[in-house]
Amino acid sequence: MDGKELACFALLLTIPTLARAAEPRVLVVVADARDLDITNRIGGEVVEVEAIITPHAEGDYALCNARAKRLRNFALYLSRADSSCRWESFWRERLTTANPQGQVRRVLYRQRGTPSGYDLRVLQLTQVHRALVSALPEHEASFNANLTAELQRLQVLRFQSSQFAASELGVP
Repeated sequence: MDGKELACFALLLTIPTLARAAEPRVLVVVADARDLDITNRIGGEVVEVEAIITPHAEGDYALCNARAKRLRNFALYLSRADSSCRWESFWRERLTTANPQGQVRRVLYRQRGTPSGYDLRVLQLTQVHRALVSALPEHEASFNANLTAELQRLQVLRFQSSQFAASELGVP
């Protein structure tokens, strides 16, 4: 293979990546800023995640209304099933009325007996993964890869924190 053939071959290898980057991202709305990180980690490059209620706008009708107008073309709304926030239900109703084609998935982050920390984070990741796959099955492979990477990252962090705790206590 000469230099030109090699360059053409390399260019051909990048075409699927370029095509994937050009695809529009799916707008996913979450209840609040606490859900942004988890949804971004599982959704990856497929989704654009926005919170309807931001820390500086909670209870501010004008700010939330402006956000709702911007987000009304959402594809998926992830709602906390265990939320008792009256603002979240109010804005969810407004958005779903404005966009009946948008899908709503209720995500349960806590279950009876669910401990906090690592196990809670695993539950949250798997619940968001399940919701994204059910609403956007064409992106399941990407969501699966992102979930696997996140679970591996959590395992490493869990191991490192246990090592740190043991060293702080003087345990070899």
